[in-house]
Amino acid sequence: MVNAPFLKRLTGALLAFSMPFAILVPAQPAYSQGVNDVTTAVRYASDGRVIGSIVPEISDHDDSSKLLSAPWPMNFFGRKYTGLCVTSNGTISPVVFESSPTCSNAYDRTLARLAQSANAPLIAAFANDNHTNRTILDREFRIVSVVRDSATNVLTATTSEDHLLPDTAIRSIYIASPLFDNGNTKDQRVDEYWFESVGITKTGAKTFTFSGALATDIDGSGVGNPQYSAATNSGVTVSAGWGWNNVSSNKDDVDDGKGVVGSIYVGTTTIDGRDAWVYTNYRTLNFEDRNPKIFTNTFQIVLIKRETVGGATNGFNFDIEYNYGTVTDGEDGYTATGLSCNGQNTGCRTGVGLADWNPISQTSDVYELFPNTPSRDLVDRLSSGMTNNRLNSTINGRYTFAHIDGVVQSFAAPVMDGTGLTVARPVVASPTDPVPSQAVLPAGSSALLQSGTAVSVTTAPNAEGNGLVMTTSGSFTVSLAGRTNSQSPISLDSSGNLILDQGGFLVASGSGFANSSPVKIFLFPGPITLGNLFTSDSGVLSGTVLIPANLSPGTHNIQIVGYDSANNVRVLTIGIVVRNPNQTTPSPTPVVTAAPAATVSTPQVSVPAPIELARTGIDTSSYLTWILAFMLAGLVMILASRGKIVKINEEDELHLRRIPPGE
Repeated sequence: MVNAPFLKRLTGALLAFSMPFAILVPAQPAYSQGVNDVTTAVRYASDGRVIGSIVPEISDHDDSSKLLSAPWPMNFFGRKYTGLCVTSNGTISPVVFESSPTCSNAYDRTLARLAQSANAPLIAAFANDNHTNRTILDREFRIVSVVRDSATNVLTATTSEDHLLPDTAIRSIYIASPLFDNGNTKDQRVDEYWFESVGITKTGAKTFTFSGALATDIDGSGVGNPQYSAATNSGVTVSAGWGWNNVSSNKDDVDDGKGVVGSIYVGTTTIDGRDAWVYTNYRTLNFEDRNPKIFTNTFQIVLIKRETVGGATNGFNFDIEYNYGTVTDGEDGYTATGLSCNGQNTGCRTGVGLADWNPISQTSDVYELFPNTPSRDLVDRLSSGMTNNRLNSTINGRYTFAHIDGVVQSFAAPVMDGTGLTVARPVVASPTDPVPSQAVLPAGSSALLQSGTAVSVTTAPNAEGNGLVMTTSGSFTVSLAGRTNSQSPISLDSSGNLILDQGGFLVASGSGFANSSPVKIFLFPGPITLGNLFTSDSGVLSGTVLIPANLSPGTHNIQIVGYDSANNVRVLTIGIVVRNPNQTTPSPTPVVTAAPAATVSTPQVSVPAPIELARTGIDTSSYLTWILAFMLAGLVMILASRGKIVKINEEDELHLRRIPPGE
């Protein structure tokens, strides 16, 4: 008798074979949970398994990608896309499938830089350096509290259920609590302890004692026993605690009953009667390998089709879901200045959201979900974790909004406080709003308008001499600095002007903005939208935007449009100099084109839709596909009569291995 899960995976393989660029496995979503999931946000099939089939090209391969046909033509930021580049690093890029684009494998960058690397727009669920071929271990038991004996420094742990340990054993232990202080000064993760392969002694069905040295990857005080502010012999309830056997078998590529561990799936389903496409990372982890091997992440991107007039011609509208079942390995990401980093950097962030890409102006329009939350604060055990918050949903771990007629709707950067509530963002002023005109500024000059009224602003070089700081008599401050394409600082010129490179970056920071509000950065003449940023919950601005590589050298104006604490529009303009990095810095030149009114509209560059050639003659590919499919089906039936069938994905090949009955 053939095992049903094996037949399902084999069916997915046959479908993938018949449609080599799309893996389409019908399924019905249900409220279920994968192994270690702490939410019901991730959508699973009606049988409780991961939706779709494994994509072998991005499973068990580091920094890999695969071009797939889109499930339907998509209208993404006003352009029609027919393909999707899926990667092992938690990103998807809509592309024109017929143009045979090269997919990018970039990671640990800002969303704008990821879009630049792909030369395509971006959908990112967890744009870190994810790895689908690492050692993954199972958790053996969950720890709920610990007590330290001050005389012996031995800890007693209590588990949530019977731990089933022998009288003595060697196990690894991870515990975390807000009351802990491990003395860490490197990345401020002071609330956790990790004991690697220490001796334990069973003292009860749910208790055991242990002591030992800390794992070297936690750069703490060197004290092997938790220090906490509670009374010496009082128990501490832990926010996260597990034990595992460090020499147990590797679970990577093992089917755990819900899916194959460490794999990436793609498939289709229906949600509320609507077609949906699903990309799932199931129990994968980050490349750095600095955390316990029981730490994995399960997350998902779901695109849900909307019926759209003219959708077949112009692309269909859709809703998008970012679903997180568990996030425990938050090591990689990017810094505020756009550099790659790992979790030991306190400001290391994870790219999640959308980014448009304009191939003509070489600029990106960014919508980022967690722009001000460090990667290490997005894990399950914290109230700021991805699985403890939500957007436009009643389900924790789900963040959803719409993409209609090329425009993002119902988007907001959620407040990550565990309440599930998100403060509404003010809407950026439309082109028809009475925003006053601004004069063209020479290099080095700046001007500030607040609700149309000129406000005095002081401009001075920063301490490093590679940027300018603009301040007012109040609390409003903005700092701007140039970076080369390799992120090296660019010094001010001899006149004290801010210099930006073609194809380089502008680093913006500041304070005194409205809390959790949008800030747009434009470049004139144009206007050209350089980026959409969001301030923190305390009105702090921090971000990096890309400078177009085809921008003409000479004097230009940077304009920053945001809101003050009363939601009044605030417009800051400064004259800067753009240079060709391969030539001598040009002298500032007069700007002969008058800057338009200080509008905050997002310009749209018209990009013609790709021409679809009419097909003539007989399409023989479908006949060949069905012949091959029937041949494989016959082979399946023969093998099914003799034993079980297992599908093993290795590189691009499908291997069928016969297992004798009873094995």
